[in-house]
Amino acid sequence: MKLVEHLESHLGPIASGWKAAGGPTPFHILRFADQPQRGVTTFTTLGLSNSILELPKNRFVRQEFIFSAHDRYKPRIISSILVEIGEFVHKSGKALLRGDLAGTFEAILPSASTRVIYCTVPVMFRSDLSTFSESVPPTVLVWLIPITIEEADFVKEKGWSKFEDLLERHDVDFWDLDRKSIWDPLKSN
Repeated sequence: MKLVEHLESHLGPIASGWKAAGGPTPFHILRFADQPQRGVTTFTTLGLSNSILELPKNRFVRQEFIFSAHDRYKPRIISSILVEIGEFVHKSGKALLRGDLAGTFEAILPSASTRVIYCTVPVMFRSDLSTFSESVPPTVLVWLIPITIEEADFVKEKGWSKFEDLLERHDVDFWDLDRKSIWDPLKSN
């Protein structure tokens, strides 16, 4: 099974795809409609996994990124976020880890309340989406979640595990780039 077939078996048929114009981007962006639910579009990179990335302790992995948002957000905005992070990772040669904060996208969408990208496992999709085992080393799909600055501060202070516990305790609309923070440092204990 090829990676494209793996993606389509979990996300449905590719609605569209393109390569970023002008830059040295070694990958494409794919768009899947109504995934993981109606009214939400999921975007993935494709081709980033052609490069092997370094993990801690002299281990290696291949990665692709997944990002989902309500349909009201323009595809060029989401693809710009994926291109920016994908190019950074490709140039650095280092994989993104669960709990990493992969940068901000304030310049791409200045009005959004979520401005930081958080990396994790794509738990809102079927669990077998997260790893494509037919590549060597395996290809891991990293879910890029937009979070608020307050939430990013929480991750830095308390760690990714406690942040994911916090996410589980709240009804978070992960697809809304304009959502309110689930953590208020002024109201915390």
